[in-house]
Amino acid sequence: MDIDFPDATFFILQEKLYKWIQIKQIVNWTQIHKVCLQLLSEFDNSYTELYGNYPEYKIFMPLLRNGFCEVAMNNGKQHFVPLCREYTENENYADPYLLLNNFPTLYNLISTFEKEDTLELKYKCNLFDKYKFEPIESFSYETGIYKTHDEVYYSSYVFDGEDIRRIPSYSENIDSINIARCFVRSQRNDFIFFLYDDKQKELYCMNYSELPIIVTRALVFFARSQLADKIYKYPLDRNTPYKNIQSEVIKELQRIFGRNAVGEYHG
Repeated sequence: MDIDFPDATFFILQEKLYKWIQIKQIVNWTQIHKVCLQLLSEFDNSYTELYGNYPEYKIFMPLLRNGFCEVAMNNGKQHFVPLCREYTENENYADPYLLLNNFPTLYNLISTFEKEDTLELKYKCNLFDKYKFEPIESFSYETGIYKTHDEVYYSSYVFDGEDIRRIPSYSENIDSINIARCFVRSQRNDFIFFLYDDKQKELYCMNYSELPIIVTRALVFFARSQLADKIYKYPLDRNTPYKNIQSEVIKELQRIFGRNAVGEYHG
């Protein structure tokens, strides 16, 4: 059974998940994972196959990225709480310029990761398939993401050109792996955003799911009506732009991600 996303079932799943978070008020990643699997079990088996073993990445993450939920620390551990329910014209949202202005550069964020210089890294991430790690033959590392063992439960590390640093786990910092991936791409001069249309004020992203959460939130808030568009409640693809993006925003993105972060510039 082929299912085109986003479909009606997706929004039913997301609505049920959000209502559950509202009732609980504070939840952790493990709880969200279990509830997403439970919600999927109420539908046809093909949906379970389509969403995979970790459906929370598709169902929950857009709620977090677009400001319907927020990260909260509870007893020193990462949790999530519900925020605004629906978009309204008169509601006060965070200033997106301020969100970007206060966001550190990728290098500054990476420098906060703990050093682990005594490790022997044996596998390197292939960023074309970011879940695939390939064995390396040389111990002369280049900037990239590595592991000591090619197992999902082993920690990942980023070599920043000088030091090996442990990437905090998803349960420690939900943004850390995305920050590491963007950092490596920026060091390779890969585009983070592949097209900016200055006339239409539209910005297209290479890998939406890799952007830091605050950055995606700011980009949605520049055209707050996007919050009312159902498509923004689903992980965006390369054909869905961020709208009302002024040239000043591009400068901020270049500060954060590097001068080569934006590809084609159509004026």
